[in-house]
Amino acid sequence: MLFESHMNGEKTTFSRCSKERFEEMLDKYSTVSRFASYLEANTTGSYKTYALYMRTIHRYAEFIKKTPDELIEDRLNDLNRKNVMERRKHEDIAMRFFGLISKKYSRMTSVVYLQAVKTFYKANHATLDMKMPRAWTEHQDKVPTLEEVKEMVNVSDSALQRAVLLLSAQSGQRAGVICSLRYGMVRDILDEKKTLASVEVPPNLTDRFGNRINKHRASYTFFIGKDSIEAIRTYLRTRENTFGKIQDDDFLFVAKKPFRGKAVPLDQDAVNKLVKRAAIVAKLMKVPKRGERAAIHHHCLRKFWQTTMEQAQVPKPWYESMMGHKVGGNDASYSKPTVDQLREAYQRAEFYLSLTPTTRSEQEMKKSLFLATLREQALLFGIDPAKIRIEKQGELVQDLSEDEEIEVLRDELSQVGKQLKNLPGLGSSINYEATIVTESQLVKHLQQGWDLLQETNSGKYILRRPTTKQLA
Repeated sequence: MLFESHMNGEKTTFSRCSKERFEEMLDKYSTVSRFASYLEANTTGSYKTYALYMRTIHRYAEFIKKTPDELIEDRLNDLNRKNVMERRKHEDIAMRFFGLISKKYSRMTSVVYLQAVKTFYKANHATLDMKMPRAWTEHQDKVPTLEEVKEMVNVSDSALQRAVLLLSAQSGQRAGVICSLRYGMVRDILDEKKTLASVEVPPNLTDRFGNRINKHRASYTFFIGKDSIEAIRTYLRTRENTFGKIQDDDFLFVAKKPFRGKAVPLDQDAVNKLVKRAAIVAKLMKVPKRGERAAIHHHCLRKFWQTTMEQAQVPKPWYESMMGHKVGGNDASYSKPTVDQLREAYQRAEFYLSLTPTTRSEQEMKKSLFLATLREQALLFGIDPAKIRIEKQGELVQDLSEDEEIEVLRDELSQVGKQLKNLPGLGSSINYEATIVTESQLVKHLQQGWDLLQETNSGKYILRRPTTKQLA
């Protein structure tokens, strides 16, 4: 039995509802079949959502002591009654059911159960006239810090666990996506020169059970950086030693040991266990008691990634896109970043994601050098960097970070470049050569005598300098 509860002196027991029971309900009850069709047409297609809603109707039918077909028929009959209490009988029953499950589950989960009941009635043209109770979160997940993520990675006992942790923390993907990746989707990271890779998630991505994982059924791209790439390379070498050559359609992550001679792809529970075990060994949380929610689980790494993107000042619609979220409102209409723009935004943010001390140190030095070069360029064009910094700090009423000062100086130099470009006669006696570079190439070019003209919308830089002949 699943659980028992007493309400109004009456004992209510709910039985388990397996996948086989779902199929039985679909075949036996037309209302359940209609409900399943409604879910197919109006939800993301997630099997977890489908299973939760079907399980809810199974329990609700047990609670009301009627079959699904009988309770809809009863509801339709009640709608024709003159007495308002009789017409609204099913609203009262639904709220009693909500009160019952609230004794077992969290407020948020209980509201979801009630929403499933309300959707069942709506799908069968017997809509409940009721306002949904307010939901709230009764606990706060812990969002690990960068150092805590590093501790979890350091205590990993296998190449598999290390790769899963790093990919999860540095890509922001759902557990369902992580365990559904195929080798062919990341094969290009085996190129030893790769320090950044993009992964395209197709609309029809499925897990080992054939369940659709891409919630919004739209392709999107996410990125993985140096730490994750190196961890996955190490894991793949280990895996090939155990299971042999990997085919493009094979799942990327499989259990360490074969079952009956075959590789077993990880599922979402297995991915979650890897994260929880690392958090426990790193002493970031205690072993949760039976039925207790773990303080750190896989979704916490997804929150870590989003928080880091915010810290790196990546626009919200951009990181929402990389997470596979549906971007709504005006953002959906007006924010249309290209894959190149997302890649460069991720490159800038990788500094805040990197667990490799040398990498972080190199990036910190590179950033400081870049800022110093921009200050020098600004002075050459008659711009006082100190004055600009003080004015901007006055506007923000706080000290400027290096990132913020870089952005301010970029804007100032970009404006000067546009003005110089439009001056009459410029270039009549001097010939210039021009080039377009990425941020990683910018410092080197500035040191070689190139002048920054402007930054493009794609985040690249237009530079120019007198031709080689004139320089000589």
